[in-house]
Amino acid sequence: MADSSLDEALREIHVNTLHLVRQDRSRKEYETLFPGALTAHIRHALAKQVAVARDTAERLGLSLFEDKFREVQLALLEPVIDRGEVVLSERKDAEFSRVEGRLEIETWKDEVNAVRLSVYAELLSMAAKTRRKRSWAEAFYPTASARSTRGEDEPELEPELEADQADQVDQADQVDE
Repeated sequence: MADSSLDEALREIHVNTLHLVRQDRSRKEYETLFPGALTAHIRHALAKQVAVARDTAERLGLSLFEDKFREVQLALLEPVIDRGEVVLSERKDAEFSRVEGRLEIETWKDEVNAVRLSVYAELLSMAAKTRRKRSWAEAFYPTASARSTRGEDEPELEPELEADQADQVDQADQVDE
């Protein structure tokens, strides 16, 4: 929305400038504001669009333009530039929040998997001490097929934790033998 508002403002300034120079695109006023085709000033991503609009606003400050013309054009541009900058800031904040959230989730997952692994190791240790089989400790962790039949969506252990768990299972099997 902010980028389309910037496009509309720049198009209107383009039309106003063409009116000012009476359609003579070779005049300095026109060439100063629009050195290339109009398409070089519109239809960009928001960050680029804000930069183009800021540049156009700066060029309007030249003494080449009458005060009345400048004021009208700046009145078109300044609010949409401000809105574009607010949107860019909000996007940046949202991206930061998403990254922060992902990091918190990953930290939580690591902590949960560490707890699950330590509990499993403790269960294996208890099984070894009480001369139970490894299947006794594994009974505390339902298999994937049992979870799917109950409709629960428990996350799987992460691969490196599964490898650690497998090593501990092997160690427990050696104790059973």
